[in-house]
Amino acid sequence: MKTENQPPLVSDTPPEISHHKEIVFRNASIVNPDGTISKDMDIFCKEGKIFKIGKNLKGISAFSKNVSGKWVIPSIFNTHCHMQLNMPSMLMNISDLKHMKTSASKQQMQQLADMFSLGIFNVRDAVTNDISDNEYLLSRAALLPFGNIFIHRSVAVSMLGSCWTPKISFRDKLIKKFAGIKTLAYDNSLSGAVVFSPDSTPSQVRDAVNIAIDERGAEYIKIYEQRHKLVDFKPGIPLMTLSQLETITDQARKRGIRTMMHHFSLESFQRGILAGVDTFSHIVIDELIPDKDLLNFSRLNCTIEPTLSLAFSLSHWRPNGKINTNRNLARLDKFRNKEFDKMTDSFWVEDLREAVKRGFDRIKRNQFTLFGLKNMTAPFEFHETILTTGVENLNNLISAGATISTGNDGGIPPLPPSALWYEMALLELFTDIPQDQKGIFILNASTLNGAKALGLDESMGSISQGKKASMIFLNKNPLKYPEIIGRLPELIFNYDIMGVNPITVPENLT
Repeated sequence: MKTENQPPLVSDTPPEISHHKEIVFRNASIVNPDGTISKDMDIFCKEGKIFKIGKNLKGISAFSKNVSGKWVIPSIFNTHCHMQLNMPSMLMNISDLKHMKTSASKQQMQQLADMFSLGIFNVRDAVTNDISDNEYLLSRAALLPFGNIFIHRSVAVSMLGSCWTPKISFRDKLIKKFAGIKTLAYDNSLSGAVVFSPDSTPSQVRDAVNIAIDERGAEYIKIYEQRHKLVDFKPGIPLMTLSQLETITDQARKRGIRTMMHHFSLESFQRGILAGVDTFSHIVIDELIPDKDLLNFSRLNCTIEPTLSLAFSLSHWRPNGKINTNRNLARLDKFRNKEFDKMTDSFWVEDLREAVKRGFDRIKRNQFTLFGLKNMTAPFEFHETILTTGVENLNNLISAGATISTGNDGGIPPLPPSALWYEMALLELFTDIPQDQKGIFILNASTLNGAKALGLDESMGSISQGKKASMIFLNKNPLKYPEIIGRLPELIFNYDIMGVNPITVPENLT
């Protein structure tokens, strides 16, 4: 992957904003989902939609913008992130924690501004503890000069005692309070999780789905399928019955709501197929997916967001690590060492940059502790095989025709939700797709497939007449140079707002 002589990831200077209820972009090269390019096209946008596309459109009195030499693609999607998480590292000390708390609001506002500059206008917040935090974030986002980033809410519907919704002990509350994380009872109307008991009837499970939608405002239902606890990843956590899982997906579908399922095991992957889950979050890492399951998956009208960014965060050399000698770890280390400081300086506010870098240094020194006390080896050990078994399963899924979307699990440190470029870079690095096909693969994963994952592909995801006017203008052909997707474009347009980014484009990009 080439990263030299590319546009910057983001800019410290905000884009120049202008508003246009009617605008025509002249002489664009439209990049289509099938890999073709429609050259020298005019795109007339009116009241937030693409009204007409054609060559040399006549009789239009709207504001005109010449974009000759620019390639236009739809805006890009982050289908899996955590907007409320602002941890600079999983290996913080007390000073890092203090900076995280005092800089949280500033960091959130920066990532919203970065998303607009990058053309990431739609994100799916995979789940949050407290819904009111998202309401507050949306109210602050409305104060920005470019309007809202669309943050689509997921609410967990889960069995009491699952990995995401355990019985909350006093110790758990104390630890979370110390870390600045709110703990709400699951029956609190502001909780991001609705629970049902292990022996719940289908009717009671359907009621839980209805509460998530009607009371908590769920746009998506999040399901957790993992037999290991979170944080310490000890095994022994029960799963809901298959009947309960099927009831969740069925009730969500009846209500017109899509489901997404957290999973890392073959067992849960198979259960998700049987239950008809709409989006599979993450990738199977415990064993290879059999051919029959690959075939069954390919027959479903669903998507998978592999979140390879978790490897960037959690797959490292460790004493006695299972992947220490694997070639993929060497490739990742080369990429990560080259990009880490640039990522930190680009996507983190100044007050948190040193905390992010200190966390990375602790990993290099094999100091896997939180506050210098709590052993945090378990999350790294659990996720490290993303690079081995996970990558092999991903390539097999792609060969089987799976629909891949880009979600970076942003909020899991050190990558924030705005740093979606790294997910695309890792997809380019670790997939076996022929090089001349990687451009269209990355483009569709981040645009049309992202729209499909969110159920928005009827109105977004391609530059087509009648769809929403939400697009990015690039200075280089993304089919030939996919590494440009997700970096700072010169121009973005969202509904009726145009942003011109302050970048200097190297001559060799034109």
